[in-house]
Amino acid sequence: MYHLYHTESIVIGSSPSQEGSRYLSLLTEDLGLIQALAQGLREEKSKLRYTLQPYSYSTVSLVQGRIWRVVSSQEKENIFHNFGPQSKEIILCGRIFSLLKKLVAGEEKNTSLFAVMKNGIEFLKDGLTEEEIKALEYLLVLRVLRNLGHLPSSTSLDELSAGTNISREFLSRVLSFQKEAVDSINLALMESQLISQSFPVI
Repeated sequence: MYHLYHTESIVIGSSPSQEGSRYLSLLTEDLGLIQALAQGLREEKSKLRYTLQPYSYSTVSLVQGRIWRVVSSQEKENIFHNFGPQSKEIILCGRIFSLLKKLVAGEEKNTSLFAVMKNGIEFLKDGLTEEEIKALEYLLVLRVLRNLGHLPSSTSLDELSAGTNISREFLSRVLSFQKEAVDSINLALMESQLISQSFPVI
């Protein structure tokens, strides 16, 4: 008999599978980054269809056999519905999620990384200016890299890159250290040997 796991999750990517199903990349609070099959997700009758769309934040129930399988989900929020697919907020999320898929290796619980992303998504709803969105991207990337052990120590950036809370004061401070932040990010990405391109700027 399979054990049922319940956890909050963010759908950071997906790919089609046979028979109308999809494999989902789920950043979860309790299980880390996992790949899970959502059976029949692409079918009109699927109960999961509207709760596991890309960039949705949901509570999911999963079982683990040979692979992870999603058996139920309850959507808390869908980022697309908040902003629209071509918005700067969605573009930011797409780049951060792409970074996570390249940097996070294996399934390992990481509640602080999940909190960084959850709080970042929540803060996007605060009606940010273009400059603040840019600063939020820097802040999230710094925190992801620090959380995963890729960010070199820097006195001016240590306090900003630590923790999970976000405020406009943090964003203002990130912009005041913009060049150092971008240089540190690019150095960390280069040394990770997992990403070849330089950090994109909005």
